[in-house]
Amino acid sequence: DLRAGLLSAEELYANLSDKGVKISGKMRRRLVEMGRLHVTGQGRMRGESISVNAHMTGNIGQMELMGSLVDKGQNSPDSLGAKLVVRELQAGKITGAGVLGALTMTADVTGGVKDGRLFAYVNSDIDSFGFDSRTYSDISLNGRYEDKNVSFDLVSFDPKARMAMSGGVDFSEKGTPRYDFDMNAQRMKLHRLNVQPDSTAWLSLAAHGSGIGKDLDGLNGRVNIEDVE
Repeated sequence: DLRAGLLSAEELYANLSDKGVKISGKMRRRLVEMGRLHVTGQGRMRGESISVNAHMTGNIGQMELMGSLVDKGQNSPDSLGAKLVVRELQAGKITGAGVLGALTMTADVTGGVKDGRLFAYVNSDIDSFGFDSRTYSDISLNGRYEDKNVSFDLVSFDPKARMAMSGGVDFSEKGTPRYDFDMNAQRMKLHRLNVQPDSTAWLSLAAHGSGIGKDLDGLNGRVNIEDVE
């Protein structure tokens, strides 16, 4: 039994501080906003494999993680497999980004460790996601991580925002991640996005963007938009 019971943000902060982990004032405020969490978990080791089942509930939503790690020896990469279920997770409270709302999704993770390097593949279905006071649904998001590079493919079937997007982030240069993406939007209904009151108005476009920076405030780059209808 890894952990069972209520855990408050202040208790978590104190535990991390006792272990010498430094937390900024901004992160501490986010922890306080999360309130109390109920965390339970179980782990099992059998031979060269480890399995974990953890569950968290609180006023920031619910998360359940089921996973395993198998050591296959020196000549083969270790195998990682996990399933993550998220229900009404308050992304805005966790990240501090007020435009983000509740997230409900399921994700399957596979991957492993080879030559000391982590690689992972994520296939997820987003049932609903809040952004800027609107809720979007029916979104597929697949991602890959390998050699300090993250790439993704996103397809939205939501009637408000039908689009396909692909891109990536390169973390190979320390402190200066590089971003790149391509997007195609098809007949997005502008009145459902609160952009245009006319219910017959729609927008289609193609875009390509690239940039460099640690966060949105310090991001430098450019976006090219074409094929606008």
